[in-house]
Amino acid sequence: MSHGLANRAFVFYRTGMDAPVEKETKLEREEYDFFLIGILIKGGQGVIELIAGIVTLFIPLNAVVRLADHFTEVELAKDPDDYIATHLFDFAHSLSVGMKEAVALYLLINAVIKIFLAIALLRGKKWAYPTALAALGLFIAYLFYRLYLHPSILLSLAILLDALVLFFILVQYRRVLKGTNPR
Repeated sequence: MSHGLANRAFVFYRTGMDAPVEKETKLEREEYDFFLIGILIKGGQGVIELIAGIVTLFIPLNAVVRLADHFTEVELAKDPDDYIATHLFDFAHSLSVGMKEAVALYLLINAVIKIFLAIALLRGKKWAYPTALAALGLFIAYLFYRLYLHPSILLSLAILLDALVLFFILVQYRRVLKGTNPR
């Protein structure tokens, strides 16, 4: 990771961060770069979830069903046992208005939390570290519950990514507490 690139990319968010430590090791720089990448990924997920939540809230239920039918029709004609197509088809046809609103609300709340915490972490707000650790820890616990109910490689990868982000937030938080934060 390029230390200079990370600095240039976050010039607008550095107002709350400390000045760089002169004797920063290569490992500390790389850990900080991974921290920034993880925060950007979570913030990006938040933006995508915000858009998806707004779209989900305003698209009529019958349009969701028609859209799922359109995307799965060809694949199910070729392979009626296609895993993704059958699950998408079944999910769309089992949706109710209340479930659609619950999904939209879940996406919107999750998005706002992720975006808010990502911005606060990028700005170096001390309170954001334990808050982000708690929120991400709860989300990981929820993902483990979902994995238990419905084993999935995708969920396993999501848990792994979130655990890595949690680890790098923890590393940075320890540095902030010790006053050795490289930023």
